[in-house]
Amino acid sequence: MSSWRAWLGLAQEVSLNVLAPRRCAGCDEPLPRRTAFCLDCARTIEPTRSSIAPYFYGGALAEAMMRFKYKGRADLAEPLGELLRAALLTTHIPGSRIDIVVPVPLHPARLRERGYNQTALLAAYAARACGSRVAHALVRVRNTEKQALGTRASRLHNVEGAFVAHGALSRLRVLLVDDVCTTGATLKSCSEALLVAGAHDVQCVAVAQSWGSPSQEREKRATMNVS
Repeated sequence: MSSWRAWLGLAQEVSLNVLAPRRCAGCDEPLPRRTAFCLDCARTIEPTRSSIAPYFYGGALAEAMMRFKYKGRADLAEPLGELLRAALLTTHIPGSRIDIVVPVPLHPARLRERGYNQTALLAAYAARACGSRVAHALVRVRNTEKQALGTRASRLHNVEGAFVAHGALSRLRVLLVDDVCTTGATLKSCSEALLVAGAHDVQCVAVAQSWGSPSQEREKRATMNVS
């Protein structure tokens, strides 16, 4: 029976690749198997040792996330969500209980403009990793500026008091999900709102972090040496 199931799974995989071939999340090139990135793009992706984000924001991953977030490519939720799910299975989840998974919300005006909340799509994969459920327990009450803009101080000020938690959160252990962590200001503001509303504990995770990339540091040093 196990051999039959293995062959059935292989047949389904082949069928999916023929009927709906996977394309690289970074460059859209067809892939021979169901992976997230082609070999050339995969070489640009750098893993972190962070407990918050498994990858540095750069290279093909940054390109994929820009397309996912700003260019209507909701289909990229699958490869990016699978990256997040796989990371969670080896970091946050073992030995820890997660009651609900909460995505960082968009302001209603921005949600209408974009058509979907990319972080909510990622949260579904995080919930699958920890055997939990997605709960939209946060509301963004101010339409803040994009966090990619401005200094660290302005980013902290930008999201201060921008989120309000609602629902029955008392004593719940929460996994808070974002797409990219820049300064951590958004995650900090969201976490505070959840704790004020009664959450017992808040863990944070994002697909990527925008600081500390070894390749970016090498580029900085090279530029300084040239100048």
